[in-house]
Amino acid sequence: MLTLCLLLPLAQEILAPKAATWEDLRTAFPVSWEFPQVDANKKDLPSARFEQQLIELVQKPLFGSKETDDAFYLGDLITICRSFSWRSEYVQMVLNSIAPQISRVDLHLLEDLFLCDGLASKNWGPSKELHDGMVFGPTWDFPKEFWLNHKGSRSVEQAATLIMADLKAIKKAEHAFSNYLSYAENTYLKVAPAIGSYLRVQGADSNDCAAAYLKVKFKADLPFPFTNYKMDLNILHRTRSTEDLVSFVFGRGDDIHWMAGYDRYWTIRNREGNPVATLLVRQLAFDLSGVPERSSDRQEGLRSGIGNLRRSAEKLFDQSWSDSKDRVGTVPFFPVLCLE
Repeated sequence: MLTLCLLLPLAQEILAPKAATWEDLRTAFPVSWEFPQVDANKKDLPSARFEQQLIELVQKPLFGSKETDDAFYLGDLITICRSFSWRSEYVQMVLNSIAPQISRVDLHLLEDLFLCDGLASKNWGPSKELHDGMVFGPTWDFPKEFWLNHKGSRSVEQAATLIMADLKAIKKAEHAFSNYLSYAENTYLKVAPAIGSYLRVQGADSNDCAAAYLKVKFKADLPFPFTNYKMDLNILHRTRSTEDLVSFVFGRGDDIHWMAGYDRYWTIRNREGNPVATLLVRQLAFDLSGVPERSSDRQEGLRSGIGNLRRSAEKLFDQSWSDSKDRVGTVPFFPVLCLE
């Protein structure tokens, strides 16, 4: 009987959203929690260079130009490589063929992003780095006495990936918390959205959602001789003019020095203007209290979060871009799934 019970699917609950005002949202997630992009003097933080390199890949032709009608975009390259099912030997041949027409920096970025067939393997895990479709930027440190003061590391990790899905599918996958415990190399012991915390704010001039908020309680395992840590993660999704969507996170708890960051999303289009993928760029600062961590440990955490999100979103996506193709400036609706 016990064996039979273990084979039964766990009951899932959908957390209902509540209509809220901007005042309600800012009470839950103050502006001061939003991970900054500039320092106290309004100068770009070191994150800007990595992000700008990726933004240019999305927004400008890789080579050619609109004027001469031979512009070749990142979206066109994605379409070609998808036709080869992302098999690394063929993807590398395609990249080699365009290498003379792009910079070495862009070529290396594209190799990291496009060599991704390892991520599709059933044996993939965040501890395996080969062909995972992710590019990592340099680790950087917050200026001293800027933003949050704490006793831990001030290091920030940054990474990016291409997701073959739209924002609606990505956010649906991200908020299917009942699936987190089955992620590759999972260390989560508990992932529980706080009842009543799911807020959605309507835009001032439309019925579209301008922002959404959620609080999630995490408990995760740690390697010996440590035990586990707990954290309340506050999540804010909102629209800005600088990208299709930005999602901020801010963690609180006695077991962490800090946990903060953001995801920025851009829809990638081909030369005809049709969407083919989504670029995700993540900045994340995370430091546990009393637990020695290296940059490689935090990067493995990024690899886990980004890799599992991409795998889940692409599995959910039905290949229809109808909801996201023409709608700009809205937070897509997403169900919040948790275990009862």
